[in-house]
This record gives sequence, structure tokens and C-alpha cells, in this order.
Amino acid sequence: MNNAEDRRLRQLDRVVAVLGALAFAMLVVRYGFPELYVPKWVAFAWSAVLPLGFFLEAMYRLLWAKDPWRYLAQHPLRYLILLMIVLEISGVAAWSAGSMLERRSPSLLVSELYLAIFLFGFVGNWGKGAILANRWLSNRRIPVLALPAITFASAIIAGAALLALPGFHRQPISLLDNLFTSASALCVTGLSVYEVSTALNPLGQAVLALLIQIGGLGTMTTLGMLALWHGGALTLGERVAFSELVGGVRLIETRRLIATVLKVTLIVEAFGTLAFWLLWRDRLEHPILQGAFHAISAFCNAGFALFNDSFASFRNDPPTLIILMMLIILGGAGFPVTANLASAGFSRIFPWLESRPLRQASRAVLAVSGVLLVLGAVLFWLDGWINNTPRTLLEALFQSVTTRTAGFQVESQLRFNTIGVIGTIVLMSIGAAPQSTGGGLKLTVFARLFKRIDPRDDSPSSRWLISFKPFRIAMLLAALYLLTGGLATLLLIFVETLPPRELLFEAFSALGTVGLTRDVTPHLSAAGKFLVIFLMFTGRVLYPTLVIRLIRNRREGSDPVPWA
Repeated sequence: MNNAEDRRLRQLDRVVAVLGALAFAMLVVRYGFPELYVPKWVAFAWSAVLPLGFFLEAMYRLLWAKDPWRYLAQHPLRYLILLMIVLEISGVAAWSAGSMLERRSPSLLVSELYLAIFLFGFVGNWGKGAILANRWLSNRRIPVLALPAITFASAIIAGAALLALPGFHRQPISLLDNLFTSASALCVTGLSVYEVSTALNPLGQAVLALLIQIGGLGTMTTLGMLALWHGGALTLGERVAFSELVGGVRLIETRRLIATVLKVTLIVEAFGTLAFWLLWRDRLEHPILQGAFHAISAFCNAGFALFNDSFASFRNDPPTLIILMMLIILGGAGFPVTANLASAGFSRIFPWLESRPLRQASRAVLAVSGVLLVLGAVLFWLDGWINNTPRTLLEALFQSVTTRTAGFQVESQLRFNTIGVIGTIVLMSIGAAPQSTGGGLKLTVFARLFKRIDPRDDSPSSRWLISFKPFRIAMLLAALYLLTGGLATLLLIFVETLPPRELLFEAFSALGTVGLTRDVTPHLSAAGKFLVIFLMFTGRVLYPTLVIRLIRNRREGSDPVPWA
């Protein structure tokens, strides 16, 4: 491609970015302010001019591509959009002034589905723009590891602004409560100051699910997917940043790892949605939509539910609880471990596939997870037996699973006494696996406090654990984690009038991005809400970034077991 053509395509990118901003603004007006009158000429531009412009843009790129078939294979979504444009032009889809979901015709639903996917076609340009913004920050010597904090904070503010739109909720919600909910969703925590099912309408719940999905993947991973999907080129420094932040792998595997994250997410969440639909199709009004929401929330370890009692009404429904636990465990195991487990399993089931053994990281994560799940289940069963609040082994196992950063409940946390509370706080602090949708101290950091699991230690001949450098790093991280939770508890005690034990539980639930509460979250003051927001942000963003910063100094001897 010559320089002149390259300049034309760059100009086209700018035009598409502007059109994308316009489309986004139209979506906000259309859904965020449903009672606002939309002039007919604006509706015409929305339903005809913008699709035509995108059609011409996509065909222009295909026309000038060196290998059109390869371009089609690399950008299938663009040409799915073109198919929907044909539907639009042929009159299958139509614009309607109706503002209520109940009054929308099937043709309008097709049209608006198309428009939503059409808007997604612009997002890649915004991803490339964010990459360029990162270059601007890097040129001003802002540390590259500050990017997750910047992107997460920006996403939280944007999410709060979206949730504040009147078209997304059924009742007035304060700006602080919207900020709290946005932070809880993007930090995949699940703490909420209001009932999601009654406060948010279906569109608001869809926005919440989108925030949960972005938070579960991580803003850096999401940004990398969008930029690379749209053809964005990364500099060497940015590739290093992505490899550190997304998984700590070699530079040449960055694209592969991002693709793995996307595939694992889509496959597991699709499985969860289908399973919930099969279980709920005769029991709920919208089983496929509710199944999709809870599959996303469970796999991302977010803990948000559309039922007022979380999953307490499913306490006697083992299939639902088992599917929910499977999604939580897969999300908490980490993307690389889940992908490695699937590839190893398929290679054993289908003999013609190349044999792929479980990596050491996968074995370490699965072993530690299994031990903690069993010990936690026994502990919670004993707590119920001792305090005359009997629970079945399945309920005890569910509590053991959900405390590892998920946050769903089949019974109130107030039913747990001292043994149960202490056990929950310990499991919340340990958290999920590295490179997962969960938080906490991380399984491998915890495991290194007791066992040498790094065969490439600089001094393998030494028998003393204190001489093991990963052990010393793990001790430092554990001390900082506990110190943060302890100081936050003291601050909560200072600003709140609630019992100290309940505030200790709330602090470690927020820091571990778990989302369990002993009926504290709805009663927090404004100061308490800001403090919990900071704890969620620390557990999801600041603490993992610190882990990356510490292990980068020992990159010379590559560590086969991931940390964060």
C-alpha cells in the first residue's frame, strides 16, 4: 500500500471515529432519554444515512485490501453487519417512535439489534485511539503500569454516567449510588446499595452486564482485543505492557493469549446461558436473558443477581447451583488454566489431536483450589452443625465456592457464626487464581507461603524457605494486603456506627472483590461508600499492578507459575 492510500485510510479512520461518536450519542439519546422527542430527519439519518456510510466504508476497505478473502476472514463481524444493512435497506427493519419495550414490533427489534452491532463496528477505532493516548502518556514518562488504573477509573466514571440516565432505571438513584454500582460491576465485586432487579430496568441491567463483562476481562485485555481486532498496531513497549498485564507471556504470544481469553469467555458464558435457559425455561419470564446475565456475572465472579434474595430461592435446586458453581470455578481458575485444561482434556478424548499435558501452573492452581474448596465446605458444614443452623453439604460447598470472590448467596451471611465468619474472611483474602476474573491475594501467592513451587529458583539447593525469593515476595504481598484490609476496617469503624465485626467482613469482601455482605452495604454512609469503592478498586486494579511490578524484577529467570 502506497503512502497516498495509507493517508486516505487514516482519514477514513477519523471519519469512522466521528460517525461512531455520533452513533453512540444517538444510542444514549434513544435509550437514555426515552421520553425525548426525536425529529423525523434525525431518525432518518440514524436508520439510513449512517448504515449507508458504514456500508461504503467497509466496501472501500475490502476493495483496496491486498488479499480480500483474508480480510474477510479477519473481519467477519464487519460483513455480518453488511448483511444486516441489506435487511435495513430491504425494509425488513424499520424505525418507530414508540418508546416502550412492550410496544416494539419484531421488525424494530431486528433494526435495533442491527444498530447495536453496527455501533460495535466503531469501537475498534476508539481502541486504537486509546492506544495512541497511551503513547502520549508514555512520552511524558508516565509509567506504563499506570494504564490499568487510568482505564479502570475512566470506565467507572463512564459507567456511572450511563447508569445515571433516566431511561435505565425504574426509580431515582443518586449519583454516588450509580458510581458505587459502576465500580462494583467493573471491579467484579457484586456489592450493591440497591436491589438491581427493582432499581434498574432491562436496559439498565444490560448496561450492568456489559460493565461486568468489561471488568471481568479487564480493561487492558478489552482494549487489546478491540485494537488488535481493528488492525491496530502496537509498539514494542505496548506489546511488553500487554504481555505483562494480560499474562506475562512472550511477546509473540500476546495476540494468541488475547484470542484465548476471548474464546474461553465466549464458550463458557454461552454454555452457562444455554444451561440456565434449559433449567429456567418453564419457570421465569425471560429465561434466556436472565440466563445470559447470570452466566456473565458468575463467570466474571461478579456476584450480581436479578433475584432479590440472590440465589436463596434456588437453595433446593441442585442443578442450578451446580451450574453456577462450575461457572464460578472456571472464571476463578484463570483464562490460561481453563484453556490448558480444555486442550489437555480434548487431546485425551480425541486421539488424533496432539497430546497437550497440563502445565505446572494449571496443576498448582487446581490442587490448591481443590484443597481450599474441600476445607471450606467442611468448615461451613461444621459451623451450621455447631450453631444449630444446619446446612447440606451442597450448601456448604456452595459457600466455599462463592467466598472465593464470587459473592452469590444461598443463605444470609448473618446465619454464619464465628467459625463461618472467620473461614469466609480467610477464603475471601486468599481469592482466586492469577489471570482470572477474581481477586484476593491470589492462589499462587498463598501457596508460595508454604511450598516451593518454582523449579527455577536461583538457589535450588537451599532447604530454607526463607531463602526462596518468591516466598519473600509472597510474604510482603500478604502483609501489605492484610495491612490494607486492617486500616480500611479502622476507617470504616471511625465513619460508621455498625458493629466492628460486620465492618471487618465488609472491608475484606470489598478488597477481595467478593461481594458478600452481612447486611452492611445498603446502610453505608457517603464516606463509607467512597471507602468501599477505593477498596474494590485496590483489590481489582492496584494490588494486581503491584504484583506485576514486583515480579518484573525477576523476569530473567522466567517463572513458569503465573502470579497475577
